[in-house]
Amino acid sequence: MAASLRKVPSSVPSEGQEEPKLLQFAPWQSSVEVGFWEHMARAKMDMYRLSDAPRQVIGFFSPCSHDHVPSCLRLLSDSLCDDSILTSLSPKPSGSVDDISSASSAHVSSLTTPSASASSSSTSFPVRDSVVGETTHRDGLESMPALPLDGTSSSPVIPAVIRESVPLDRVFGNRNRTPSPGVLLNKNTLEEFKGVEKTVVLKACAREIWDDILSGRAEKDPSLLNRFLVLSFADLKGWKFYYWFAFPALSLREPARLLRLQSAAEAFAAQAEEDVARVSAACRRWRDGHSIDCVEEVPSVPAAAASLHGDSTDPSVESSASLLSPFAVSLQRQTRVEEVTSGGAPFFLIGLIPGKKSVLVASLHGWEDVCHDVGGPGNVVVAFFDPCHLPTHPGWPLRNLLVLASVRWRVQRLRVLCYRERKGRFDPAACPVIDVLVPPCPEETPGGLANLPCPEAVGWEKNRQGKMSPRLVDLSPVMDSRQLALAAADLNLKLMRWRLLPSLNISVLNKCRCLLLGAGTLGCQVARGLMAWGVRQITIVDYGRVSMSNPLRQSLYELEDCLGGGKPKALAAAERLQRIFPGVTAKGIQMAIPMPGHPVLQKDEESVSQICKDLKQLIDDHDAIFLLTDTRESRWLPTLMCASANKLAINVALGFDTFLVMRHGSSPSSLCPSDPEGAGNREWKASDAESKSRDKVDGISSRHSGHEEAGGNLGVPPEDSIGPPIVAHGKQASSKRLGCYFCNDVVAPLDSTTNRTLDQQCTVTRPGLAPIAAALAVELVVSLLHHPLGVEAAADQPMPVMVSTDLPLGIIPHQVRGFLAHFAQMMVVGEAFDRCTACSHHVVDAYRRRREEFLLRVFNDPLYLEELSGLTKLKAAAHDACVDWDEEEQEDEEE
Repeated sequence: MAASLRKVPSSVPSEGQEEPKLLQFAPWQSSVEVGFWEHMARAKMDMYRLSDAPRQVIGFFSPCSHDHVPSCLRLLSDSLCDDSILTSLSPKPSGSVDDISSASSAHVSSLTTPSASASSSSTSFPVRDSVVGETTHRDGLESMPALPLDGTSSSPVIPAVIRESVPLDRVFGNRNRTPSPGVLLNKNTLEEFKGVEKTVVLKACAREIWDDILSGRAEKDPSLLNRFLVLSFADLKGWKFYYWFAFPALSLREPARLLRLQSAAEAFAAQAEEDVARVSAACRRWRDGHSIDCVEEVPSVPAAAASLHGDSTDPSVESSASLLSPFAVSLQRQTRVEEVTSGGAPFFLIGLIPGKKSVLVASLHGWEDVCHDVGGPGNVVVAFFDPCHLPTHPGWPLRNLLVLASVRWRVQRLRVLCYRERKGRFDPAACPVIDVLVPPCPEETPGGLANLPCPEAVGWEKNRQGKMSPRLVDLSPVMDSRQLALAAADLNLKLMRWRLLPSLNISVLNKCRCLLLGAGTLGCQVARGLMAWGVRQITIVDYGRVSMSNPLRQSLYELEDCLGGGKPKALAAAERLQRIFPGVTAKGIQMAIPMPGHPVLQKDEESVSQICKDLKQLIDDHDAIFLLTDTRESRWLPTLMCASANKLAINVALGFDTFLVMRHGSSPSSLCPSDPEGAGNREWKASDAESKSRDKVDGISSRHSGHEEAGGNLGVPPEDSIGPPIVAHGKQASSKRLGCYFCNDVVAPLDSTTNRTLDQQCTVTRPGLAPIAAALAVELVVSLLHHPLGVEAAADQPMPVMVSTDLPLGIIPHQVRGFLAHFAQMMVVGEAFDRCTACSHHVVDAYRRRREEFLLRVFNDPLYLEELSGLTKLKAAAHDACVDWDEEEQEDEEE
């Protein structure tokens, strides 16, 4: 057998030595992969939120395979079990908790080797009962509070784990990933992290190990002896993670003592040279496991399982079907798993049968049967996967194993094999075999083992400086700046879901495709607002170039964009959006929107028709369209196309100190019997539909429930209206289709740009007006995206601010008119006008049937719109009525 590079020295007490020396244990060392923190941050943000309930984690380790480096307990990207919240069991009544003082510093130091740089370790699924101690470590993150001496504690009791939730594919299938159950306690604030009573949670976790030992569960599932605890706090804004591992180890009244230390090669060769080969073969068989068809249970004895399948190939390992039953380990999971590789439990038994050339290998559950078969405990070696690399000290997992041996098996001496590997194989020369004087078990009480008090516990890990203090990992310096921006972009939105707005649908916002027609003051502000709400697909259309007067008010431009005649606004704005946030898909299109009253030359008809087709395609490809252009007539064509396609259209218009924000109603085909394009003969009963839909909205009451009623101002008609607007009275203002920007007009849109002075050519408004109007437009779209009816939603009435709303984001108005001179706003509702030049059925129907032919005629002859929509007849009827009235007055005067 090849010798190891580093031999285990033989240590035998001399004849005159009165008392064996203390057995010292090398503590666990933890290692956390970056993937675990990334996974935990995502789970905290999206699922856990404000919950600090204990979470199940799975740590992985393997036997030490290096002379100078120990094996760490690792948390990997798949260590966090998101689907399981640990169920908390009821704590014991007051006064029933065992009063156990914490271990003295002298005793702790005697249990750790001076050469170990890290501290405590043992693995853990959570705990049922809290145990109160007297002290706590104070050399960590400042101000770790001492435990109250009266036994009270505000720290949560660590609960029992849901064993069934552990995915089997994480536990099996990789021999270098021996699982260890653990619990994650992630706190919401750094102060809570500092204030956790560490002695309480450590003893609670240790109590779970103690209960598993007393009940026999630890013998059936030895990984329960390797429980661990992770206390953490995640600073999700700075990508900093504070954490502290604890590996609870039970300490009986007297420490374990070392009787003899040899290498496995020396220890087993003393009996027979062949025993070394037999033990090596048995360890390899246990370590490697077997591929089997697993139904409800997986046998812990690979040899027995192999014998049942007829594939036992190692004659040195006894294979008996009778051994299977007592050594079978239940997975406590009634799921059939195909082709599971067991890999072996981290603790097992090796029985040397006197007079026979064979070795038994079995799980801890078969202690009594193995002792019977081999002639007593003296011929049984207890083996464990040892993460320690030190030749003269065993690893931390042995501590809880010795407690189990003392309590369950009542042995005084125990031979232990520290299973280690070299080059992936068991190496007898590198594996210490220790004869241990086992601490005596506490005497049983009248109630039996179940009433034995839980021993003391130690196990908090030291940091890299060797101090009892948490560790800190800062991932921000090593993260890509683009990825940091992507992670931080939706931070505020996700935080809204924690407490204020749980029903916020971030996915809907991320997927919403927004088209901005106009890249001026309004377009810049709307684009920034949409990105802040999580919209990631923005297309900007504008024909102009950036001028020197733009950067001060239009936030997406700077001086460099103005040089050389100016960059195209749409392209410059899209480029700046991507520089602000790399995760946005921004596209700029330089396009002049054709307008009524702006004649099209015959040579330009083909290009104008193509522009109309391109604009229609853009509107069809987007979910929300913003009309932000600086002339009234430039909004007509997008309004018509949105009405035809039943798209969500938001119109924003500015005056000097007034603004209008409105949403256009649905397509006229939703209420009109005629439906030439098969858009659907849908007659929405808005009041009924919306009342039903509100029951489907899973929201909370909004903090801001609209605006106070503005008294008589609500009935003040706008300057361009033909009559007083319909003011909302009641929960919903109207069940009829809502109007568009042109529904109040009695004339067709005309050329408004010709023969203008300079102050009329520029958008002269108060600087604060555009941000206010743009913000309202963005908020209106977000509210509509969360409404079950979308563009079909009826307008809500104004409500007092002290009255909560039914919808999570508040009421959804039709129009918001603002008056900056009075610092006032009012909500107005306007029904669709059946003779509207943009959204009436006659106009939409003509556009659908004749497309470019219809549009070219409108561009060249805007009065055609008045004739088509019926405005010409309406004005003629109004004129005739006035003439008749004048004639009647004249007749009265003559009489």
